[in-house]
Order: sequence, then structure tokens, then C-alpha cells
Amino acid sequence: MEPEHDKTARPREDALWTTRVLRLDESRWPAVKVLIRTLPPFELTSALAALERLEQLEKAAFDRGVRIPPPRIELPDGSTLPAPGTAIATEFRGTRLVISVDVQQGMATDEVRILAAAATEDVLAPAIEHVVELTQGESSRWRGRHLLFDPYVRGLLVEVDTDDEVSEPPAWLCDELDRNVITPVRVWEKVSHSVDRRSVLLWGVPGSGKTHALRWLRSRLEGVATTITTTPKAFIHPELIRLLYEAAASAAPAVVMIEDIDLMTGDRSVTRSPEALSEFLGQVHGVGRRGVFTVATTAWVDALDQAVLQRFDRRLQLEGLPDDLRERLVAEMVARHRPDEPELTSRLVSRTAGWTFAQLVELERIAILEHHRTGEPVDLLSATALVHRELQPRLGGGGRGTYL
Repeated sequence: MEPEHDKTARPREDALWTTRVLRLDESRWPAVKVLIRTLPPFELTSALAALERLEQLEKAAFDRGVRIPPPRIELPDGSTLPAPGTAIATEFRGTRLVISVDVQQGMATDEVRILAAAATEDVLAPAIEHVVELTQGESSRWRGRHLLFDPYVRGLLVEVDTDDEVSEPPAWLCDELDRNVITPVRVWEKVSHSVDRRSVLLWGVPGSGKTHALRWLRSRLEGVATTITTTPKAFIHPELIRLLYEAAASAAPAVVMIEDIDLMTGDRSVTRSPEALSEFLGQVHGVGRRGVFTVATTAWVDALDQAVLQRFDRRLQLEGLPDDLRERLVAEMVARHRPDEPELTSRLVSRTAGWTFAQLVELERIAILEHHRTGEPVDLLSATALVHRELQPRLGGGGRGTYL
């Protein structure tokens, strides 16, 4: 497409720079051809990385038309990329052109724009397509990684650290997650449409190991799939939910992990955003979502809308910590902190009878904190007295149980 120009006005410095690097006479600046392609906000850093990969004949940046030194942005991993708005003079198929990546505010989130300018129109579309292929391929800065979807962060996606070692959940739960998530993720391109997008709901009282199961699942998907964990903030607007699943689909195979889904969806008669709920229902198994898997957790399954429940192929109840698993976790804890006292395991197993997974995790944490506070060796037995482990149901105003 060709932008509109006031042919009587003197061109701005950015227009003059563009005509110069395109080897055009200054008087021909209104004839410069321009094409724009928009991408979702989660492609920002990848598009900037793609820009960096192009052959750079010259580089420039402008502020309100005035040339400035090209700035760079620093990423969380310490690397840097060209700042949005940086223009690159390059060559594509023997033709000079200028390509830049910038950000434009959209309805709910920003939009990433790739702009290409050249003296002839025929090179623009293939040049932009080349940048898009780099963005979604070799230059992608987020595909294949573990991410947090945060609507308040530019680009929406934040890479998160993973746990080095995660204890296995109960054997039956490992089998369920392997059958319904891990295996489909590995073979999603080979199987029929009936099993290429599975969804699993984990439900149970607080402390029953739901979050730990997600951590274990994430560790098993290392190098196999992209995982995107989201928070209730993503469910404040239907456009954010659409972008969440669009990101997952563009990185397939990908697993969307939703903790405490009851806080996000709930019942459509009382939910704060029925449009967001409707969007979620359409996205989970929607068109174009092959290779996208959803795993969610909730402590209040009765609070979920029935339509939400029906979207999950498997609904798994975590009723508590099995004794054999608790004994194994205790033994591992003793081996980490008191390896010379294996006899401590049986005493600690007796002290933690009936405990939840969350309480065992808190036991280790509080013992470590006491060690640093007092300077004494880690004392797991004494720390059992410091763990708040009474879960007492209490009826709230609506008659629904809450946990203290």
C-alpha cells in the first residue's frame, strides 16, 4: 500500500533518510512504497530479534522525525535487542529496502507492526513474510520455553525458572497425566483430531498437591512443549484469553496451565466477565487449536460453571497424600538435610501422619528458616510443631465451605 503524503511539505528527517538509503532522489520521497503487517503482542521480542538477523547496511532511529542514536532494550536474561522503532536498511532479493518493528496500541493490548519501505512494491510482501518466518522460527524468543502469561507486561509472556528436581506425584496421577497430556503432546501431529487437544482438571482441597502436580508436569515437558501458566488477570477481558490460546497454538505443542480456575471463570450467573467465560469455552477445544492442551486446578469444583466442567476431558480428584508417597517424600527430605541419620525417617513419618503435600513442603521450608535464624543444624522433628496444619472447614455467608 502507498501512504498519503503532503507533496508541498518538506519531508521529515526519517523520510529523507529512507529515500537516501533507498538511493532515491529527495524529490521522489512521496513515491516510496510501504507495506505494514501486524502481529500479536507476544511476538515483540521475537520480531526485534528477527530484525537483528537481517543484513544491516545502515541502522537508524527517530523521535518525532528527528534522528537519534539507535537505542537498545535489555531483556531479563541480560541480552539486548534493537528498541521498537529502530529502522534497518537492508537488501532482499537484490533490492534495497527499509524494515522496522514498532508497537501500536490496540483495543485491549498492543499490536506489533512490521513496516517495510522500498522504491518498488513487488519486494515488500515477500520481505515482510521473511521477517515473519524468522519471528516465528529461528528468532523466536519464547517458543519451547516455560512462560507466565501476564497482561501487565509488554509482550504478555515472561519466561519463568523451572525446578531442578520435583518429586513424583502419586503413581495413579503420574499415569493419568502421562496418558492425557504427556503422550498426546508427543504424538499430536500423528494422531486424529479427537485426541490432539486434551484438557484435564485437577481438583481437591487446598494442600492436596495440585500445584506440585503442575510443577512435575512442567518438568516432564522440558524440551518437549511450550508451557504457558496464567493467572486470574488473564480472564478480565476476552481478547486476552484469545491471545493466550493464540500464543499456545502458534507454539504447538503447548500446554496452558491455569491455577485456581474457579477464581477466573466461576458460574456464568455471577462471574464478573461473562464475555471472558464465553471466550474461554470457545478456545479450549476451538478451531485452529490442534496441539494445544489445557491443565487447570481448583479447590472448589462446585463453583465452576457446568459448561466449564464439560470442557475438561478428564476431571481428577486429589483426595490427599497417600502414605507410601508421604513416606518417600519424608525419606528424601531426611536424605537432603540429615543424611547421616536415616533412622530419623520413621519418627518423622509418624509425626506427619495425615499431613497434606503442602504441609510437608512447609515443614522443610520452616526447618531451613529456623536453621538460618538460630544457626543450629536443620531440625525437621522440632519444625513439625511450627507448621500450621489444621485445615478447618468454615461456612461463609453463602453457605460454601472455606478453608482457614
